[in-house]
Amino acid sequence: QLRLKVKEEKRKLIIRMRFEQLRKESEVLRLLPAKFDESMRLLDRELNERDKRWQSKLNDERKLIRDEAKADLSAWNKTVDSYRKVLSDGFDVLTKVLDEAQASHSADVFYACWC
Repeated sequence: QLRLKVKEEKRKLIIRMRFEQLRKESEVLRLLPAKFDESMRLLDRELNERDKRWQSKLNDERKLIRDEAKADLSAWNKTVDSYRKVLSDGFDVLTKVLDEAQASHSADVFYACWC
């Protein structure tokens, strides 16, 4: 009789332990969608922050490239302007010499112009 009672109590205890384990597992399963949603929100937030940092770095690089290009263009324009000035001055001198040669009909002046 005592053996049967112990056996019955053991069976009840096993059933109670299994029931408690199933209850805990069902609670975990019930919470999974909320945990998944929270994880997705955190992941989305992290991705947005990374995207903002990446866009900021990209914009900084673009600005740096644009500033360098403007500086290069400005230097190029100054060089072109100085060449233009030299060519203009040279053309003015050449025109003056040719005008003098034509006015005086002097072959010496005309020849000196081309030497």
